[in-house]
Amino acid sequence: MITRVDVEQALLEDEAVLEQVACLIEAGSDLSSWPEDLRAALALALTDAAMSRTESWKAVVLRRHLFGPADRIPDQITVQREPSSRDRRRAERLRGDIPARVRYRAGMYLLKPPRAAT
Repeated sequence: MITRVDVEQALLEDEAVLEQVACLIEAGSDLSSWPEDLRAALALALTDAAMSRTESWKAVVLRRHLFGPADRIPDQITVQREPSSRDRRRAERLRGDIPARVRYRAGMYLLKPPRAAT
């Protein structure tokens, strides 16, 4: 049985993930340096075949907010594993709240090809 404490803990974890992703995007952090669970949540937030119609519109809004009106998704943003229910829950939170946390087109740097290591 899920208790109130479990629900409160999940909400706190989701809020922490939201804050971390917003900070990484605003800082222009290279996607390869992101923790795997945060990359998975962002990838699912941007596109997920299992999302509802309402969530798919939120994904369109998120893509346009992060990357401009071209509605593109950076090639390097993919889910590398089978998404868990936690990943999907976090993706829903990102879809709904990232546009209010980051500036318009804050993710444009992710559309650029990754720099080659020297």
